Amino acid sequence: MSAGGPGRLSRSATRVMAMEANGFHLLRIDGYSQTKTLLPGQKLSSNPFIVGGHSWRIDYYPNGRDASANDNAISVYLQLADNRQQHLHARYKFSLLDHGGNTAYELPAENGSFVCVPVVNHSAHSNASAMGTLGSGEEKPECGHEQFIDKVDLERREHLIRDDSSVVRCDVGVTQMGNSCLA
Repeated sequence: MSAGGPGRLSRSATRVMAMEANGFHLLRIDGYSQTKTLLPGQKLSSNPFIVGGHSWRIDYYPNGRDASANDNAISVYLQLADNRQQHLHARYKFSLLDHGGNTAYELPAENGSFVCVPVVNHSAHSNASAMGTLGSGEEKPECGHEQFIDKVDLERREHLIRDDSSVVRCDVGVTQMGNSCLA
């Protein structure tokens, strides 16, 4: 043990805290019928939003993310969009809301392992866009559903599209870590 002075011991203590942080973001798609003209792989992205001290974004692919997959389904993904290198585990769930803002369609919550994707501003007046490469193993910049909902199924459910608009909700939960000096 180190001495704090002649015959005295030094002392210190640290408190480590793990806290659950939860939040959600709504992505409203106005002009739903026009989004069907986008090519498979083209996406619409939300503005960045913060949950648990981390920046996130929703990527919405109206005709699927992968051109070789089913373009009759909508794809949705959650992306970690921080400017710091890190790996992060998070819980996420996507749902569609009805006219009254109530959940009317949802997939079960899932856990994902994310790697950061730097956010790059192309100009002072544009929205931020994300660029990056896939990580190794199960870690990737985004997690989500290649076939969130079939477009025919969505359009058949009249309560999910109103005035050519639909609303996607993404719930996110992370464990926030912190520490402080006690003595």
